[in-house]
Amino acid sequence: MNILLIVLLVLTILLLAVICMGLWYLLNRQERMEKRAQQERELTHRSLELTRIIAAKMDAVNNQSLTSLNTTQSMASQVSSITQVMTNAKRRGTWGEYQLDHLVRTCLGDSPFIYSSQYHLKNGKISDGAFHLPGTDQVLCIDSKFPMENYVKMTAEPESADVYEKELRRNIKKHIGDVADKYINEETLDEAILFIPNEGVFAWLCSEGSDLMDYALSRHVMLVSPTTLSGVVFTLLASTRNFYRAKSLENLEVRLESLEMQAQSMLSACEKLSRTEQTLEKQAAELTRQSRRLLNSLDELSNPDTYELNADQFFK
Repeated sequence: MNILLIVLLVLTILLLAVICMGLWYLLNRQERMEKRAQQERELTHRSLELTRIIAAKMDAVNNQSLTSLNTTQSMASQVSSITQVMTNAKRRGTWGEYQLDHLVRTCLGDSPFIYSSQYHLKNGKISDGAFHLPGTDQVLCIDSKFPMENYVKMTAEPESADVYEKELRRNIKKHIGDVADKYINEETLDEAILFIPNEGVFAWLCSEGSDLMDYALSRHVMLVSPTTLSGVVFTLLASTRNFYRAKSLENLEVRLESLEMQAQSMLSACEKLSRTEQTLEKQAAELTRQSRRLLNSLDELSNPDTYELNADQFFK
């Protein structure tokens, strides 16, 4: 019996040991499986994050490419629009008129007393603008001309530059003559302004067109560019201000003289009043002395002692 119990006890212990080892194995295996699953989830998350970053960068590159394409198309459209303006005489004229009006309004502001756009003369001609000068009803007309086509051809085709330069000179000379004939008469000053809305053409005139400059001066026409026009406008504005300032000074001098006369009159009246006051003070002082003497006399007469004394003296 003892041996059988011992054997059963040993078998029970061995069975428990086997069960414990199995449980330990199962627990370790479950832990390893959880760790592996966690690692797989982290790896999957990193892969998804990397995919998202790559997709975002690809979208940014695509958007940048689209923006560049749109910018290129926009620039191409603008260049095409500018080319269309410069190659069309009517559009060039409209652009020149707009630039002239914008520059003048920027310098002077929107004041019809100094400058008018599209000014109608009595001879039926319409200048792009007219400056109203102080002290006279005559105006200084300004007109925009844009001799651009032959200038562009002259610079773009050097082999035919002489031909295009000759045409350019003819165009500019015609513009000068038109401005002088249309915008210088009894209604205007003896001068007019020709606005050339391109610095390149004006620079060429200054360097290569001295004969055209002399011709313009002989016809009383001043040639200006966008840069020099600002100087002319500011000079006219300063002259206008000085004129009205001088006129205001004349009115101020007249008013000052009037005020000075009023001040002199008031001073004389004050002096007379002062003399009158002194006379009244003297008269008041004299009346005061006489009043006191009269009161003293009344006091003496009303005193009985004085009366008795006088009676005694009377009856002696």
